[in-house]
Amino acid sequence: MQSRPWIWIVPGIIVASQLACSQRLTPLSSQPSTTESTPTSTATKKSTATDSSQVKPIGIAQTRTPQTSPSPQDSFDTFDACMNVFAYDLADTSVNLRDQPDGKVIANLPNLSRLQTEGPAYVEPGWNRVFDVGSKTWGYVWGELIYRTYYQVQDPQDTFANLRQVPNGEIITAVPNGTHVQFKGVDSDWTQVRLRDGRTGYISSSRLGLPSCF
Repeated sequence: MQSRPWIWIVPGIIVASQLACSQRLTPLSSQPSTTESTPTSTATKKSTATDSSQVKPIGIAQTRTPQTSPSPQDSFDTFDACMNVFAYDLADTSVNLRDQPDGKVIANLPNLSRLQTEGPAYVEPGWNRVFDVGSKTWGYVWGELIYRTYYQVQDPQDTFANLRQVPNGEIITAVPNGTHVQFKGVDSDWTQVRLRDGRTGYISSSRLGLPSCF
């Protein structure tokens, strides 16, 4: 008798996953005024947050190395706006990176050092666990010293906001609501920004909100 061959059929299994983006909203670190005005000379003091009740580290320690965005300084891309943040102290030229909340200083990060948080650019009050892209080091930075790489123009009383040469100074151009501008610094109630075409100037911080991915 002739034997018949056995045929084995293994069905394929396809698994799809979907990445969800955080929808938490975080205001600018400096509290904006409701109207454009001449900035004051009062400096914001860096908090040491010695009260342990204020310590709010984020989540569980990560073992992976976060992805970095190519050419972040000159590009306007979604990854940079939604995944990266800046270390920035308007009262100093650097920010302390600590080994634990209010712990030992392990690095001095120059202003505008690029950081990543444990979630999509989520910044919470108090201490935040962050990854310094430059030194590839995890540590903690106080939340008021963390700014987003991009903000979106949002004037609730008009359809645009004025970009000025200096705080409350001569108008360079009108920037329509919804435009993303790159963060460059803070001067009291004003935020220094860079437009897509390379022009820089100041917009009242009260006219800026989170990028559209939030």
